[in-house]
Amino acid sequence: MNEIISSIKDDRIVLAHAVNTHKGRQSHHRILLEGETILNWAIESGVEIEFVLTSSKIASAITD
Repeated sequence: MNEIISSIKDDRIVLAHAVNTHKGRQSHHRILLEGETILNWAIESGVEIEFVLTSSKIASAITD
């Protein structure tokens, strides 16, 4: 499901920003994966993906 996020106060944006630090990863028990290759490795390894953030250009290319 594609959903447009229009606010930097969206919970997913706030979480992504928080887990970009060591303290945030520790407190939220989550990590931020960046890039198609690393995301594919995680999926192939069975990592549970909570959500994916991408640009609208990439999102439209995936759904086309």
